[in-house]
Amino acid sequence: MRHSIATMVLSGSLPEKMKAAAHAGFDAIELFENDLIQCELNVAQIRELALQLNLSLDIYQPLRDFEGVSAAQLARNLDRAEHKFDVMQALGIDLMGVCSNAQADALGDRQLIADQLAELAQRAARRQLRIGFESLSWGTHCNRWSHAWDAVQRADQHNLGLILDSYHTLALRDDYRAIREIPGERIFYFQLSDAPFEVGSPPLYTRPLRTLPGLGQFDMVGFTDTVLQTGYQGPLSLEIFSDEYRGAPAESTARGAKASLKWLEARVQERRLLRDDPSSPHLKAPQPSPQLTPHALINQSPEAGQLQHLLDLIETWSTEAVAQAVPVGELETFSAEYRERFDMRRQTPILKHDPEGVIRGRTLFSDACAIELETSTHSATLVANASKDRRFTRLTIAVPDLQKALMTIGSDSQPLVLSTHYYDDLRARFALGEDKTRHLRKLNAAYDRQGTGELLQAFVPVGTDGFCLHLVERRAGYPSQSWDMAYAYVVNAALKARLSK
Repeated sequence: MRHSIATMVLSGSLPEKMKAAAHAGFDAIELFENDLIQCELNVAQIRELALQLNLSLDIYQPLRDFEGVSAAQLARNLDRAEHKFDVMQALGIDLMGVCSNAQADALGDRQLIADQLAELAQRAARRQLRIGFESLSWGTHCNRWSHAWDAVQRADQHNLGLILDSYHTLALRDDYRAIREIPGERIFYFQLSDAPFEVGSPPLYTRPLRTLPGLGQFDMVGFTDTVLQTGYQGPLSLEIFSDEYRGAPAESTARGAKASLKWLEARVQERRLLRDDPSSPHLKAPQPSPQLTPHALINQSPEAGQLQHLLDLIETWSTEAVAQAVPVGELETFSAEYRERFDMRRQTPILKHDPEGVIRGRTLFSDACAIELETSTHSATLVANASKDRRFTRLTIAVPDLQKALMTIGSDSQPLVLSTHYYDDLRARFALGEDKTRHLRKLNAAYDRQGTGELLQAFVPVGTDGFCLHLVERRAGYPSQSWDMAYAYVVNAALKARLSK
């Protein structure tokens, strides 16, 4: 399918946004009015730039609070619409997006709403233009997809259709199953965004926290699959209001956005095949994913040579995870790219503490191993410093015997020395005997217990920039792909002390 992205998703000027979208492989953009108003290029130059970039200008969204108004207000709204029609025709855009009225004094008469939209559509038809109507989840009277569809049906204009937005439906937990009964040609545009939370607040308040499809908690695959069952043939378009994306490099965000749509298409195609529907030629087919090999990811790191030497000494080990520090605004981009590249199906949030602040992020899991993406808004943390260069910071390996592995490495690569207070706390928390506590202290090993399972961990700095080889030994069924990070504060303090020497 064609892929589109709304200009408000990206940072920078309109030309910068357009170039980023084109370079990432997008076919089209949604032109957000704010981006046009502040642009120094005239409309002819914008249209020419789009042609040079082979980028379609799909939709313009200048009108809000249009319908459900008094006769006097409607006259003013229609005058404004005529001016916007001029702009659209100069740009070569044939579709105008109209969001439902969110004003407190909006009128709720369903027929009045439809009649006013019909008048707008009739004026647009004289210019060979189309109108798409969308219910905002915080709209005063039209806040569900069914409300917008009712208005479109009542208006009964061939050039008036529905705009569907995953956020506005899923944020309200609205039942979307009946969407499949809508004729696909009556859906003029399909906008996508996820949300990284269980919605408990009004959607308007969480508007700037949206994220790329599949990185949140909404059923993006199910919703997209339902819409495509209508026969909709238009683009999949990302319309994501995000404070973080607006502060991140546009090229990076656009790459992650493109990866998220490719991932979504493959998941929808899988769902179709599972229920024996014919494979859609419009969707990206699922492809065998390359094996995730962390060593291939980090082999360009400055520590690669020394790290490989240590791994050769240990001999018996298996990879569990690799960690990378990324800038705050690029966390979702890296998540989307790695997930699509390696077909990683599961993810969990990261929240750790550092003496200088908080570290957050996401762990992405494949069958073989995991990628931990970490970021921090606190500039004094080691992660924030490493994120400037998007450095890999840790390789986690499982060993059958931690003590033997540390002895094999030798005295030249000593693990981080954890504080005495940490071991005092361990002894009290897990009722450890004195001998076991002394043994852990001698190894400089961290300890955790889940049920009868035990986990021993040690961190060996490699190089001078804070990269660590993280060794883990699991005993008696300690869960796989699980690490005790409750003591991350202690480890980060020890690493900072080592680096300061």
